[in-house]
Amino acid sequence: MQMEIRGEYTKDDLKVLAALSLRPTQQLYYPGLVIGPFIVGLILWFQGESVLQVLLFILPIQAFLMVLVLWLFPYLYLRRLCRESNLVGNHFCISVWNDTFAIETATSQTEVKWDIFSRFREEKETFVLELLKAPGQIIPKRWLTTKEIEQLRDFLPTVLPNLDE
Repeated sequence: MQMEIRGEYTKDDLKVLAALSLRPTQQLYYPGLVIGPFIVGLILWFQGESVLQVLLFILPIQAFLMVLVLWLFPYLYLRRLCRESNLVGNHFCISVWNDTFAIETATSQTEVKWDIFSRFREEKETFVLELLKAPGQIIPKRWLTTKEIEQLRDFLPTVLPNLDE
């Protein structure tokens, strides 16, 4: 397999990248969102507070934390990514070979072995390649011809596990 893919990222692509970047962080918060208020409620209940007072205390805190983690953090991260990033509008060249994956821009070039990726998934508009301990990489389908999409669809399962299966 040898394929060169050229294109420019858009804000929609950055949204997918932001979701990839934030997923590990959000997953760390989920247990805290459930366990933290439960522990605080249990402490208040043991101190003699009524169940209703405990619920009235915890539910607004829980709602506030959910809004922060699931809406506000991603929104602020995407704004910063769009403002500071040189991803939007710049030309990228992604090279896919049997043993390596490479990205080249006007100022840098990175080549990695497929081992660095943990898995992939195909979405409606992109191929998402997830890294072991980092956000990952996306390949927008609009950069590809129909034949290249089919080739990539056939090739990726040979080097990475598919998240959809």
